[in-house]
Amino acid sequence: MLVETASGIESLPRTATGSGVGSVSENATWVKSRMFRVPQTTNFAFVQSYPNVTYQAKQRLFARLPNGVRVENLFELQDGSYTINDPRDGTVVRVYLGSHVIPLTDEEVADLTAAGYGAYIT
Repeated sequence: MLVETASGIESLPRTATGSGVGSVSENATWVKSRMFRVPQTTNFAFVQSYPNVTYQAKQRLFARLPNGVRVENLFELQDGSYTINDPRDGTVVRVYLGSHVIPLTDEEVADLTAAGYGAYIT
C-alpha cells in the first residue's frame, strides 16, 4: 500500500539588513492592542406569533426555527455611564457596536474596566 502526503507549507528563510544616518541603534517597541467585545445579548424570535391570525402559524416560513441571539450596542453617555438602550437625546459620546471587535485606547480601557466591562477586554 502506497501512502503519500503533501504539505502546502513553504519554508522560506528571510534575512534583512538596514542602514541609516548616525550611529544610534534603536529597538522597535511593540504596543499590545486592547480589544473589546460587547457582552450584552438578547434572544429574539425570528417570526412573531400572532394568535388571532386565521391561518395556521406552523405553515409560515421560519415557524419552527428556534429563537436567535442578537448582540446589543453599548452606548457611553456624557455622564460616564453606559447603557444598551439608545437614549436618542444627544447624550451619547461613543457607540460600541455589538458583534464587532473594537480596538481601545488606554483611556477607554480604564473607563470600561471601571464600569465593570474589564472581563470583556483582551
